[in-house]
Amino acid sequence: PSTGLLAWSLWPTAMSIIDPVIQLYDSSFIPVAWGGDGYWSGAGHWFDDVGILYPVEEGQRYYLSVESGAITSGTGTLYVGVQRLWSDVAVETEPNDAVSAPEWVSIPDSATHPGYGVMTLRGTLDTADPMDAFALSVEPGAYLSITVQALEIGSGLDARLTVYGDSEGLTVLSEATTHPDGSGDPAILDFVVPDTVTDGLYIALEGELRTSETEGNQYVLGLQRHIIPLYD
Repeated sequence: PSTGLLAWSLWPTAMSIIDPVIQLYDSSFIPVAWGGDGYWSGAGHWFDDVGILYPVEEGQRYYLSVESGAITSGTGTLYVGVQRLWSDVAVETEPNDAVSAPEWVSIPDSATHPGYGVMTLRGTLDTADPMDAFALSVEPGAYLSITVQALEIGSGLDARLTVYGDSEGLTVLSEATTHPDGSGDPAILDFVVPDTVTDGLYIALEGELRTSETEGNQYVLGLQRHIIPLYD
């Protein structure tokens, strides 16, 4: 593949009988991504309709398996595969393994929507990487929405998202382990930046559980800055 985020998914049409399971392996046949469902409809999430979303590099070789979780045969076991590459997603910069030593990021302003900005980061929490921390300056009174995708995109990472008001990690302003609707990965939506924040907001992403400690703990972090609520 080319370098970037490569997605594998299956169209739901012609799959009513089978229960598709897809799995991605690296060149050594080590599993690096898992899809309990071949596709999903993630309306309101960062990347929609993704079975597996995994960071790849040009020149590497990967293997994808498709299995049926249902006992079926004959007519109705057809599936259609879809592949898509996103090549312009920013990558986290290490070391950023503590709230006191974060990666500072900035959300660029929209050219068409005043007061609105958006950015996307991707990273991993493999091996001895317990946390990825990010810091950004957001004016008090503004809204910030943070979306995490990990389990939903074939990652082995069950993540915790926390927003701190200081670089020591003493003031917890908001935290989540699931989406506000109770499903999927953590998200903090329509968070109002308090007046007490003067030196930036600090965002920490930690692994609660992992399918594998060493492989496949990829995530996508979406940041939105806005002046009115977007999710109420």
